[in-house]
Amino acid sequence: MQKIITNMSENAKAQYPDILSSGEMGPCITVAIYDTIRKCGYMSHQPGAEHNNNLENFITDTLSICEKGDVTVFVCGGTIDKGDEWVTPESVKNSRAYVKKLVFSHFDKKQVQISWGHAGTSSELILNTLNGEFSIERTKYQ
Repeated sequence: MQKIITNMSENAKAQYPDILSSGEMGPCITVAIYDTIRKCGYMSHQPGAEHNNNLENFITDTLSICEKGDVTVFVCGGTIDKGDEWVTPESVKNSRAYVKKLVFSHFDKKQVQISWGHAGTSSELILNTLNGEFSIERTKYQ
């Protein structure tokens, strides 16, 4: 079993029995798709998701491989914090809204789980292809 980490601005794939991880996310948002038939996981870790087509392309590319009805989807990240020059609470709210609208334009609500980040923490989304379970590890900022 191998742990595959999805770096920022990248997509990754893991097959049974590997583990797929987003790595640490603060304001970034990760969308993960698990194919329940093929036991494959797909993950995209994106900053400023509303500023490019990376997530849209990731979803359409993944759906060209998987049957829409055979997947579960998890969305995580998007921590709203005090922010800095390039990441403000407003920009993270815009990313959250964009990603939520995008995901629900492709998937039924019953297929999707969303867990936004908590202030003062980073999140790591983990997909275990062995059983199709998603989990989140949260770490307090130092």
